[in-house]
Amino acid sequence: MFTILHNGEMFFDPRIDGYPLGAPKLLREANKIGTLTFTIFPTHPDYRNIVMLRSVFSVYKDGVLIYQGRPAYLKKRMKGAVEYKCEELTACMNDYKLRPMTFSGPVDQLLSAIVASFNNRSQSVSFGLGTVQNPGNIEWEQTDYIGHWDALQAIRGQFGGYIIPRYESGQILLDWLAEDDLPESSQAIRFGENLKDMFLETDSNETFSGIIPLGGVPEGETEKITIVSVNDGVDVLYNDDAVDLYGWRETVKEWKDVTDPQTLKGLAEEWLRGNGVKFRDSVQISAIDLHNADLSIESFEYLHWINAESSRHDLHARYILSREETPLDRPVGTQITLGSAPRTITT
Repeated sequence: MFTILHNGEMFFDPRIDGYPLGAPKLLREANKIGTLTFTIFPTHPDYRNIVMLRSVFSVYKDGVLIYQGRPAYLKKRMKGAVEYKCEELTACMNDYKLRPMTFSGPVDQLLSAIVASFNNRSQSVSFGLGTVQNPGNIEWEQTDYIGHWDALQAIRGQFGGYIIPRYESGQILLDWLAEDDLPESSQAIRFGENLKDMFLETDSNETFSGIIPLGGVPEGETEKITIVSVNDGVDVLYNDDAVDLYGWRETVKEWKDVTDPQTLKGLAEEWLRGNGVKFRDSVQISAIDLHNADLSIESFEYLHWINAESSRHDLHARYILSREETPLDRPVGTQITLGSAPRTITT
């Protein structure tokens, strides 16, 4: 069951009369800013008390806080109804611009510096770092003025994984977890039990058969190194099998701390074998959460691994619940999207 508080006071509870809302819906999607939408009517006691960008709406699932947002958009409708769209409080991090900076060292220290930069300027909300995977060191050079949340996502993009806000003990903690660190759901999705509808998608946007590797600029030089001198005079590597199957699609990847062409070639070959030619599968599913009928069954949870099984559709896979759209007044209508880890050319 879901409830919503507005500035700490009851705003929506399906068990209590007097809090009429139209179509309250929560959307959470991996590495994006979540949204809460609803329509409020003049008979609601808080009808005139919502302040754009200042009010805070808190969504609870079975008594556990899972989301906090602020109203960022409104649309006035017939007969006084007002439609609001709230953005998760992580959006506040883009209210202030991170100044140009350079950094060399452990990734978690860079994250701490960015979070501290925001907290030192923010007058309404602050964040802390929670569990952070340790992908190693980073060379970070930022020349533009960008939002703090955008900066965190740019760093995450270099290493993968998920930045997840966690609401705990009055704090908003930012966890950065790798796919392997995400929790497992004990409830599976099975045809004939709780699977209602589905369709499968395969995305080839990140599929490449060739790579142009670039290194750093050696001392005393002005150009980035390439692999031309150790690769028969050409600057690109390619995967023969991938070219035969999918044609020529090349990308560019930089290793700024590498100045030896042979080392650069080895890194590029390893990257192309493991990550270059890949597809990302996703499956959009309508499934009944059996927790709604039996509280002893664990409910589906956002960014958990879930097993999906359907012999009829030749589906036997383990996916991450990467997108969840929930009608808070009718949770049985929840739409979930499951995304898998990439498949390489060998699979």
